[in-house]
This record gives sequence, structure tokens and C-alpha cells, in this order.
Amino acid sequence: MVQKEMHPLVSVIIPVYNPILDYLKQCLDSVTSQTYRNLEIIIIMDRSSDKENDNNAIHLIRSYNDPRILLLDENKRGVAHARNIGISRSKGKFLALMDADDICEIHRIQRQVEFFENHDAGIVGSYVRIIDECNSTLGTAKVPLNPQEIRQSLMICSPFFGSTPMIKKEILKKEKYDESFPLASDYEFYIRLISKGVKCHNINEPLVLVRENAQSIMRKQYMKLNYYTIKARLKGISFGLITARDLFYFVMTLPAIFFSRKAVLSSKKKVGRFFSREITVN
Repeated sequence: MVQKEMHPLVSVIIPVYNPILDYLKQCLDSVTSQTYRNLEIIIIMDRSSDKENDNNAIHLIRSYNDPRILLLDENKRGVAHARNIGISRSKGKFLALMDADDICEIHRIQRQVEFFENHDAGIVGSYVRIIDECNSTLGTAKVPLNPQEIRQSLMICSPFFGSTPMIKKEILKKEKYDESFPLASDYEFYIRLISKGVKCHNINEPLVLVRENAQSIMRKQYMKLNYYTIKARLKGISFGLITARDLFYFVMTLPAIFFSRKAVLSSKKKVGRFFSREITVN
């Protein structure tokens, strides 16, 4: 019988780009106060054109004076590059992803490590609570839970929200984020890993608060996101992941991408009732 490591090191990777300082503070507070203490917190500062804000963010990060925090200062190269830098510098058995404007529930890391201890998994995510700029809850977003459900919905939408996945470090010895994807790099990454047999799970409770910022995705950027999402799906097709069910969803929702983000969300919510992703309003 293999003896389990009691409290394996977890590396939390947080790319930071032109942050809203209050959101960044809430994010760091939630990570540094986790019930699970054996952490290294790798923050990759991806420099923007706003030098004053970047310097204020660095001052905020250093003010924590937490020996678990490692701050890496990078020139602007994008989130995929930042995550790859964080992965290369990490020492943990598991890597927890985190976006700088989201918030972890206090027991997030503990619950995910426990799940790994009791399940055969390569990646573990969770449900999320969606919050607005004032931290008011907009709803709870549910995602497919087990490898079969995740595989069935993979070509329809990403099986994880950005700040929820925890990944075994051994997987990342061979696979990295594709830096040619300035957007949707995480989606392409999951498609690639699942095509190679990595087992993915989600925990059926919200472990992260994901911020829905009305100004964060402008129309031009959203169209760009749609382009790279489709590009990721085309890679999935080349891996043999496409099904008739996926094609039906594409046909039903494709026209909406040429309109507003609201139209896209409305379309996906209505058609998505036949699939594995659900958003409930509390």
C-alpha cells in the first residue's frame, strides 16, 4: 500500500496584469488565509503600460511580508506565458490556478487536496459563485463533475472556470500552455490534456468566487476570444473529440457570437439546458 503524503506542497500560480488593486488585495487575502498552510504563492507580474499601477500592485504584494510569496517580474508576454513561468518555478506536488480578481473560499485548497487523496485524478476544479464588482452574488455556476460528463461537454465549453483547477505537477512536466493563444489558452490546454487521457473532475460545491466585471470584456476582445475558442475546438476535432452532440450545439449557438456578449450568454444558457453546464440564480 502506497503511503500518502500528509500535507504535500501546493503551488498557487497567480498571473497579474494591470490589476484593480482592491480586487488584487481580496484575492491575496483569500489565498494567504487558506486553512491549508503548506503553500508557495507564485505571483507573476506581467507588466502593462500603466507603470504607476504596476508599481502600486508590487508594493501591495510586498506589503504582505509572507515568506510563502514569490514575486516574479515579467515584461508583457500574456497569461499563457505567465502561467508557464509560474509552472517552471513551482516546487509543489499540485498547482492551483488563480486569477487576480477572483476570491478563494477559505477551505478551497484543503478540499481539492483531499479530493486528490481519494480519487484517481489529474485535474480537479469546482463549481463557482459568480459575483459582481461589489462582491454581491449573481448566481452559482455548475460544471460537469466526472470524467465522462466532462468529456461529453468538452467541445461545447471549457470544463473548468479559470480560477478553479488544481493540477498534478507531474502532468506539466510534458505539457505547457500554448503561448500562441493570447485568449482561451486554458481551454486549448484542457482539450489537449483530455485527448491524452488525463482524468478530470469537478467538486460539486463552489470553492471560488469568480468576478463578473461588466467592463472587463469589450466587444472587440470578446470577438477575439470567440476566434481562439473556435481555434481550440478545431484542435479538438483533429484529436477526434467531436461528436454529433457537439455539432448540434455549434449550429444552435454559432449565430450568437456575431452579436453581443449578452446574446451569447442567453443562447448558451437556453441551449445548454440539454448539456452539462448550468447557471442558477441565488
